[in-house]
Amino acid sequence: MPTVADDVRENRQQRQAYFDGFLANEALACELGEYSPRVSRKLGTVVIGGHYTFEYRAADETVTIPARFLFTFEEILGEWKITGHHSSRPAE
Repeated sequence: MPTVADDVRENRQQRQAYFDGFLANEALACELGEYSPRVSRKLGTVVIGGHYTFEYRAADETVTIPARFLFTFEEILGEWKITGHHSSRPAE
């Protein structure tokens, strides 16, 4: 479930369209809040979870969206790649 949409994006094309639209927002900014990294040398992974806040301009107003996130990174052929990502608004 995308952070700023109500529909699951089921394929690469839908996910690309979601991010293209989100990144096109005027004056888009992201402020990183609290986060916690966890490293597994045995598995060769890093997981980072925490909070961030998105802000952008729409109809001459600032839109603020608090969200939580989880990223999973793996070292693949000597390069670190994002292999998992979740972002959602906090439960109300």
